[in-house]
Amino acid sequence: MEDNVFSFFSEYYDSIQDPVCLFDRDGYVAYCNESFSALTGTSQIRFLNKKTTVFNSIVSIDEKPFDLARTEEFCGFSGVSILKFETKKVLRGLGQFSIRKLMLPPHDNLFHLTLKDLSIEEDLVKTFRFELASRNKKIDEMNQLVEIFQKIRLLDEPGLIVNEFMNYQLTFSQFYAAASRVNKTMSMIYGEQEKMTPEFAEVQKEIDAHLTTNVVSKYQTQKSVVKNPATDSHYYWSVVPFKLATDVMHAIFIFESTEQMNKFSHQSAIILSEQLNLILNNLTLKELSYTDGLTKLKNNLYFRKKIEEVCSSHQNAQLVLFDVDFFKKINDGYGHPGGDAVLMFLGEIIPAVMQKVNPDFLLSTIARVGGEEFAIVIPEKDQEFANMFAEALRVAIEASTVMFNDIAIKFTISLGVSSWTPKHSFSPEAVKLLYKAADDALYNSKRTGRNKTSLLNVA
Repeated sequence: MEDNVFSFFSEYYDSIQDPVCLFDRDGYVAYCNESFSALTGTSQIRFLNKKTTVFNSIVSIDEKPFDLARTEEFCGFSGVSILKFETKKVLRGLGQFSIRKLMLPPHDNLFHLTLKDLSIEEDLVKTFRFELASRNKKIDEMNQLVEIFQKIRLLDEPGLIVNEFMNYQLTFSQFYAAASRVNKTMSMIYGEQEKMTPEFAEVQKEIDAHLTTNVVSKYQTQKSVVKNPATDSHYYWSVVPFKLATDVMHAIFIFESTEQMNKFSHQSAIILSEQLNLILNNLTLKELSYTDGLTKLKNNLYFRKKIEEVCSSHQNAQLVLFDVDFFKKINDGYGHPGGDAVLMFLGEIIPAVMQKVNPDFLLSTIARVGGEEFAIVIPEKDQEFANMFAEALRVAIEASTVMFNDIAIKFTISLGVSSWTPKHSFSPEAVKLLYKAADDALYNSKRTGRNKTSLLNVA
């Protein structure tokens, strides 16, 4: 635990001029900065190796021995106290003390001590420069935050909001690779392909297993069991959970060494992710109004709105419609619960196939638009891609089995594809023609034998 605490807090306190120390009820130090070490005359290594305690290093405060009782007494005070103190190095000191319980799980068993040494004349020029640099850094970070919030304000897709968060971290933080994980599927967003080593693949498996078996409700950083031979250090990874309307999306940052992990702006990631989760919470009600309760896909109301938006803003877009072949026979043979099991299965397999074949899957919209009818709009892709996706989906469904009450249900789908190209002038009527073309293509697949894909362009 000591190494984790030291690494976590080094980023925030190493550059602070005033002494800072984190210690437990026995006085053992989990973290102290160099200023505290200099004040007490005890090295950081000696503290962290438990060769001594903070109670031994600070001999007295206000002419009374410093111990657990005095610590808890200070915790009961509000604000700070200016008192005399003595350490092994400073015999007659005057300091501004503040001791409080650290309210940061899993480190809430620690006390947080800060001390401003008033007995030493401060270097005003150095202090001014330090404060000026800190202020300028905060201004830069604030400007970046304003910029990202301006971008996010225009978005209503949670996945795109999380992507903006990861882009923001990329602008000023170091990490080895990053990924997003939703619907139990991890997708690499950033990372140099030549670095995708066997060890890195093991790290990905480790993260996936952790998120599959554990509920991650807040920001956390883990030390991987996998060692990076290039740096002679273990990998580390941080997970940021984002609550969506029907699932949880995780932003994942992977570090190739302890040094890189320590340089990452964890505090910035925590603060920003908390704000974004508030935004996502506000989107939840809106999201639910656009979500099909059975399949967890978008509903027809959302899709009609989205397809007009896509056609008005993209030069190329593809529309794929499909429905389940002989769905009435499934309902008649297995009852409506059996039909519902098929529909719920489709709610899982369509996004899975889309993520597998389309790196820009977050831009696509998948919806249940009728009883057993589904629609997918794919921006910025050509008809060849749409046909490839439709066939991949058809083949995957034909090869699948839906288990219902220990009964295996096999079924197929028929699909229709139509394209929106730059030659089309946008209007609600033109979008209706696009939809009709895909619907006619779907009917052609039904008429000519089912379990196939047909293409038909808008006239």
